[in-house]
Amino acid sequence: MDESGFNLNPNVPYGWQPMGQQILLPAKRSSINWTVLGTLNIHRQSFYGYIMPEACTSKIVVEVLSNLSERINKKTIVILDNARHGMPRCIRQRL
Repeated sequence: MDESGFNLNPNVPYGWQPMGQQILLPAKRSSINWTVLGTLNIHRQSFYGYIMPEACTSKIVVEVLSNLSERINKKTIVILDNARHGMPRCIRQRL
């Protein structure tokens, strides 16, 4: 399980351009930050993604783990990759 955030605000910290010139790229700005939380089954080569216009919280992780548990019928290992939300009790209880 891994999570990543996306938005339409460009972040270009550097780039190649002729000396003395500034290259400008038009961009549409947005106040919405999208979050994608996904689970991957390497044996079945299947991916389940959850897209939401909000930050990933422990409550959302519990919902995703609940949905995942309904699709599996054998012992499963879930790896929470660099979980920002840490490991609150509500998540530990579901593992």
